[in-house]
Amino acid sequence: MTAPGHTLDRARAARLLDVEETAADEAVRAAFRAAVKAVHPDRPGGDVHRLRAVIEAYDLLRGQPAPVPDPSCHPTARHPPPPPILEISPLEAVNGGRRALRAADGRDLAAYLPAGLRAGDQVRIAGEIMTVTVSAETDLAVIGDHLCVTIDADQSLLRHGGLVTLATPLGRRTVRVTRQDGLRGIVRLAGEGLPPRGARPRGDLLVRLRPAPEAPAAETAAQAKLRRFTAVWAA
Repeated sequence: MTAPGHTLDRARAARLLDVEETAADEAVRAAFRAAVKAVHPDRPGGDVHRLRAVIEAYDLLRGQPAPVPDPSCHPTARHPPPPPILEISPLEAVNGGRRALRAADGRDLAAYLPAGLRAGDQVRIAGEIMTVTVSAETDLAVIGDHLCVTIDADQSLLRHGGLVTLATPLGRRTVRVTRQDGLRGIVRLAGEGLPPRGARPRGDLLVRLRPAPEAPAAETAAQAKLRRFTAVWAA
């Protein structure tokens, strides 16, 4: 992957998006959308610098002819910049709603976001196309079509299973955790993730079971007596 701030040439940009240098605009756009989904910071292994490199590659390849021997006879055409990034929260990805935005020209906009937006989707706001990324919160994230909620689970639940009630963006849910779920550290609830949108199916709810810190063992009577005795002699 190209280091942040390093200028791409056309060949490296094509390799980054996995297209031919002479690919048509439609193919470049499709490759760009796929690359954004793969490297956006919300996904495992994603990185904001990789996302910027993808945007730079898209900016370089889109609408530009292949290099020619005499560039003075074939000046490079000016082309618009790549779509700006619109970062939304996991709650906005699930429920949509209205969002206050600042346009490039300084205007304040009240944008409507449809429910079920995924990373890499594109939305038109005030005539401008924007590419969506979904931020990751401490205990709530969006992975593809799926909503991931992280909860603290005590050792008894992880070892033996049981019922646990948790809050999700879709309301409170009571989840049955099996012993196998506890060993894996995750429970999947089919159809409880992002709502369907276009060709994208309804996602699942992934409940990640984070081992809760164990409470310190209670002090025995003998330990308490020894502690008091030590304190008296140390005084």
